[in-house]
Amino acid sequence: MAIWVPSTGASLEALEPGDLHRPLPKSVVLDDVLRIKDVRTFNEGYLVKWRSRAFVLERPSVTLRRQKLTVLERFDGRLSLRFKGRDLEYREVREPKPASPSR
Repeated sequence: MAIWVPSTGASLEALEPGDLHRPLPKSVVLDDVLRIKDVRTFNEGYLVKWRSRAFVLERPSVTLRRQKLTVLERFDGRLSLRFKGRDLEYREVREPKPASPSR
């Protein structure tokens, strides 16, 4: 089986015939691999900030204060807040704009 190499226009002969791709382990979730990930910390009000947006937990627990969580963002913009392998329920909150000084 010959493989064409686009950058050179040449073709190479495969060392072994067949598909040599290894299957993913069952523990790998491909949907989680193809996301932007970052670690954040809950503040005292169970608020998490991500890309100029703020999110608050729907069902906060005292044990979550000051804990680290992972924010996962898909390329279509959907988010997940994950703590110890479990997705948390959240809602986006709009921070009030500072009042303009009166003249």
